[in-house]
Amino acid sequence: MQRLRDAGALIVGKTNLDEFATGLVGVRSPYGVPRNVFNAAYVPGGSSSGSAIAVAAGIVDFVLGIDTAGSDRVPAAFGKIVGLKPTIGSVPATGMVPACRSIDTISIFTRTVDAALAVQRVITGYDAADPYARLPPAGFLRRGGLSGGLRIAVADVAALCTDDVAQGYRRAADLFETATVDIAPLLAIAVPAGFGADGLPVGVTALGPAWAEGRLAALADHIHRACVAGLPSPAAPDALAADETGLFCIGAHMAGLPLDGQVTALGGRFLRSACTAPEYRLHALGPRPGMARGTPGAAIAGEVWALPTAAIGALLAQVPPPLGFGTVALEDGPCLGFLAEAQALGGTRDITDLGSWRAWLAVKDTST
Repeated sequence: MQRLRDAGALIVGKTNLDEFATGLVGVRSPYGVPRNVFNAAYVPGGSSSGSAIAVAAGIVDFVLGIDTAGSDRVPAAFGKIVGLKPTIGSVPATGMVPACRSIDTISIFTRTVDAALAVQRVITGYDAADPYARLPPAGFLRRGGLSGGLRIAVADVAALCTDDVAQGYRRAADLFETATVDIAPLLAIAVPAGFGADGLPVGVTALGPAWAEGRLAALADHIHRACVAGLPSPAAPDALAADETGLFCIGAHMAGLPLDGQVTALGGRFLRSACTAPEYRLHALGPRPGMARGTPGAAIAGEVWALPTAAIGALLAQVPPPLGFGTVALEDGPCLGFLAEAQALGGTRDITDLGSWRAWLAVKDTST
C-alpha cells in the first residue's frame, strides 16, 4: 500500500470479502453480500468479492485482492473485468492474513491487462520481512509481443461447464494452436471472454510460469480484445532495455517451436516478426535451419527476441555447430542472430525459395 501511495494512488476505502478469504462464492461475510453487477440473484464470486465489484461497478480503476486458488480470478470472471494473480513472492505479503501462506499472493483487479501490469510494476519488490518473498529476475514485467506461431496448452473443461462457458473457453482457445494438459497452480491472468445466452459474463484464465507476467500479458490481452469490443488501444511491447540484447531467431527457437523454451527460460521475450535484407540463403540441417550470406540472396523471415545480455552466452552454449551467433542484416538494421558456417551448408537442402523455416515445416508436414 505504501508503494501505491508513493506513486500517487488515492486510497478510497476497504472492501468486503469472504471471511478469512475462504470461499469462491463471495457470500460468506458478516458484512453482507456484495451485489453481482449483472444480476443480483447470482453470487459475485470470491473470495475477493468486494474488490472485484468495486472495479466492475466503475467505482475505482483498480483494487487489490488476494488469490490462493481462484479468489481473484473467479470474481473477475463474474464481473467481466481483469484479474491478475502475480508470481508468488513477487509482491510483498507482509500483513496479509493468509488462507494458505505458501500459495497466497496479493492480486490485482483492473479493466485491462495493461492496467494490471502497470499496477504490478508499482507494488512489486522484495521484502525481507516476508518469508516467501523472492528476488525477481530483471525485466520480468517488461511487456512482450505476441508471435503468430505461439502455441498454448488447454484443459478439457467441456464436461465441467455449462455450454455457454465451454463455448467461451473454446472461442478463446481457438485463437491459438493448442495442446491439452493438466492445470497446475501458476501465474494467472483472468480476462473477459464475452457473454453467455443468459446475459452473464464468461471469463477465461491464461496461465504461465513464474516471472512470465510480461510475456503472458500479451497473450491475455489478445484474448480480451478478440472477445470484447471497445477497449483502449493496447500497449506496445516494451522497447529493448539497456540490459537486453536483440536476437534474431530463424528456426527451432521461434515461438511455438521445440526450442523456444531455451530462450524463455533465460528471460527472453518476443518483440516482433522481422525479415533479413535480401542477402541470405537458408538450408535445412535436419531439425534446424542454417542461414548464411549467399548469392543470389533472399529475405528470410524470423523473429526478434529480447534476451538479457548476461544470458547470451548461456544460450550460445546450447547451440551446436555449425550454428552460432553473428551480426545479421535485417531490413531495418543490424541485429545479433543465428548464422551457420557457410562451408557446412554444402550438400544440404536449400530452402531459400520458401523464405522461412516455418514455411519449410509446413511443406514437410504436407508431404508426409
